[in-house]
Amino acid sequence: MARSVLVQIARGNFFYLLFSLLLLLLLAPLFEGTFIGLIMVDIAYSAVLLSAVYAVCETKRQFTLAVVLVLPVIVGRWSNYFLQNDPLTLVSKSLSILFLIFIAITVLFHVLKDEEVTADKIYGALSVY
Repeated sequence: MARSVLVQIARGNFFYLLFSLLLLLLLAPLFEGTFIGLIMVDIAYSAVLLSAVYAVCETKRQFTLAVVLVLPVIVGRWSNYFLQNDPLTLVSKSLSILFLIFIAITVLFHVLKDEEVTADKIYGALSVY
């Protein structure tokens, strides 16, 4: 019975995006200021990025665009631990902004395109918010 309820809640692509966003919001203040905290936040942020790709990619074109935008963001974010390169960090953060704008617009489009309100649409709307 409990498993059935969890399966119903987690049905849909936007649940994972919302879950990863909430995880990031909870972890960031808890682990602020420590090296392990930075790693935890980067793991949570990477989960947000990957769940966003999963949430919005219905077509091959969307998937290609999302991967082209997200791979440099992830590589740039994680390479910062090994290379202290300000231009790389600037490019990574700029691409991160572009990717998040792309995701927000795409999720909003999915939420608004049909008239039927589902739990997944509510998760998507909360994720955009």
